[in-house]
Amino acid sequence: MSNSEQLDNRPDNPIPYNLLVVDDRPDNLQVLSQLLRERYRIQVAISGDIALKAALVKPPDLILLDILMPRMDGYEVCRRLKEDSKTHHIPVLFLSALARIEDKIKGFEIGGADYITKPFQSEEVIARIEHQLAICALQRQLERNNRELEARNRQLEAEIQQRQQAERDLQQQNTKLDRTLWELQALQGEMIHREKMTALGRLVVAMTGEINDPLTMIRSAMPPMRAILDNRCFEFPQFFERLSCEQQTRFIALVENAAAVPLGQTKERRQLQRQIAQKLVDLDIADGEFKLASILVELGVGLDVESILPLLQDPDRDRILQVARTITKAHRSLENINVAVERTEAILKALSNYAGRDYPDTPAIADIAEGIEMVRALFKYRLPANIELVENYSPLPLVSCYPDQLSQVWTNLIENALEAMGDKGILTIETATSDNQVQISISNSRSELSPAQTLDSNPKTQMNLYICEKIVQKHRGTIFVENNPDRTIFTVSLPITSSTN
Repeated sequence: MSNSEQLDNRPDNPIPYNLLVVDDRPDNLQVLSQLLRERYRIQVAISGDIALKAALVKPPDLILLDILMPRMDGYEVCRRLKEDSKTHHIPVLFLSALARIEDKIKGFEIGGADYITKPFQSEEVIARIEHQLAICALQRQLERNNRELEARNRQLEAEIQQRQQAERDLQQQNTKLDRTLWELQALQGEMIHREKMTALGRLVVAMTGEINDPLTMIRSAMPPMRAILDNRCFEFPQFFERLSCEQQTRFIALVENAAAVPLGQTKERRQLQRQIAQKLVDLDIADGEFKLASILVELGVGLDVESILPLLQDPDRDRILQVARTITKAHRSLENINVAVERTEAILKALSNYAGRDYPDTPAIADIAEGIEMVRALFKYRLPANIELVENYSPLPLVSCYPDQLSQVWTNLIENALEAMGDKGILTIETATSDNQVQISISNSRSELSPAQTLDSNPKTQMNLYICEKIVQKHRGTIFVENNPDRTIFTVSLPITSSTN
């Protein structure tokens, strides 16, 4: 279900949000209730004391709070709400005739999520309410995802314990065998035990390594979200106020387009960057045009620079673009979190297959380049500062394959490369076609102290390479390693026309 569906509060939605409206004037309460009751469930409170009690009895999803009230003003009500563990998470939108900047700053400092000045426009009130409810919904979705991942980990740990108990039970039964056959049975038991422990070890290594990676990716994708909530959210109202109506429209279109347009490959981005830089010169926007062109490529503007010309000609252009980049990073971080969750599900399925469970799976016609790009994006926030990423992509045809399993191959090879390099080196990803095959090469630079990657490497590298080999064999392909003095290269070759097993 999309975010827009989750946040739909039209009258036909069976579960609208609950809003608490607090104002000491009945006429104000009536106006706000009539405005909002078609979209939300409305509670009203005519004083601060009543509002605090209502919030504890039935916590609302959002509170609209007047400031100028007798006995207890809105500031004090908000302060008490934020001090109570049962109500501190509820967003508070101040709705007041106080329009001084000092009043607004005070409202934000004590925990207010937004500040609307009277007289207000109904569209503005609804838009700001929807914005805060959208943020709350995203936060709750993240919490649910984390709880689901924790539950899956506990289930996996329980399965390991059950397998270990089965191993112990088998050992106890073997000791009760007839004495005359003891030596032979002991030898057979030792061989069986060794094979089972090897399989169990592979499963444990794969679980701890592969499941923790998506969790790490989710944690890495969350800082941009925290940054926009902690550092930028309170600045947005003032930021939009200083923009003209035309600039606001162009800015919103810019952000929506940036969130929808993929970054593309490095070679294409550089070519587009040069074209945009030249266009900026033609438009007499030549001050640092190459850096500006890089930002516009990141925001997905393309060659249609004229569409945001009012923003580029603004004296505060740098701040406008920085805010757009911050919002775009938040959108892309949410997408990375979603991809990481899906990746976890695919890993669990792959591990179950290798543990001997039969899950239905069929090959599909897929774009291998998209799978490589997805994995590269997941590793983006894990790359140390001194790791340089070099990408040389040639166009690849569509191939009949198991996309999720091949994504695991790229993940394992990149992970092994990063582990071999430590915190410094060059990671290279290349694609090509040759002799009716697609070829994907992933290489890492080596120093005198860097180990070669072989089946005699550490256990984690061994497991990753073992899984890669089995998946590539399933696709009737080959995987080849070349350990040179200066770098290690893994090349995977997959047939274009041959069917998979």
